[in-house]
Amino acid sequence: MPAAFNQPVKRFDSKKLKDFIFVDEALIDKYIDQIRHAFTEVEMKSWKLSASITGPSIERSTTQERIPLRLHEKIELIEAALESQEDLLISRPEKVIRGSQQARFVRETMLATKVMLPLGDASPVRGLSSAALWISDPDPTLYVKEPYDWRGTFLYLSELHWDVTLKYPFLSGVSALQAIVNLSRGLDFFHVITDEFEPFGKGRDLHPVDKLKEIGGIAVDKRKITSLYQVRYFMNEQTYRYKGEKRRVNDLLGYPFYIVSEQ
Repeated sequence: MPAAFNQPVKRFDSKKLKDFIFVDEALIDKYIDQIRHAFTEVEMKSWKLSASITGPSIERSTTQERIPLRLHEKIELIEAALESQEDLLISRPEKVIRGSQQARFVRETMLATKVMLPLGDASPVRGLSSAALWISDPDPTLYVKEPYDWRGTFLYLSELHWDVTLKYPFLSGVSALQAIVNLSRGLDFFHVITDEFEPFGKGRDLHPVDKLKEIGGIAVDKRKITSLYQVRYFMNEQTYRYKGEKRRVNDLLGYPFYIVSEQ
């Protein structure tokens, strides 16, 4: 797999100093509270994470629980819990899987472009004029020309989380980028401009960054990052051009727990 595209990464290593460029403490604490409650039921005094040749595990410890947990301890705990539940992928899903087989969380390293998307009056937060969106390209080697077999996935990591009710997985819908633009304009998540035409999805074959530039989006950064994120919306309605060839691929909206710079 080319180095520029998503790569598997090891479980969070707290011994290595991290350059956090984004942390969603509210999302992290929401999952920590769930884990804390689950282990309180078996009278767990504290958490100890261990990694062995058999894989990571969560074990009971006789030492007194430290409150509050440090940020890296919370992240280690969440990732270990997700791994133990087989609900964590270590590379981006290459195609949409229907049903409950698709893991809900992903941890990966990737090359991504940060785009500032204007919000204006549609902002869900008073005074917030733009939202940061990290865009990572699909691995072009995954693409196949078989009909109805769309492989390769654009990823959009949104630092702004829209509070919308969605039932996952989806049988049909709009592209993830179209949904993001809809929300940024105060429209319904699945709003389509005209019938089957999606200007930010399969209706046009511009790169997603260029599609956003047409509505005032500004690319402000490009770097290698690592992120743990929740799969919020995943669809196969995106089109772009790769080396002059029009390709239909998937795109995924992810809500990151954290984003770490790798350069």
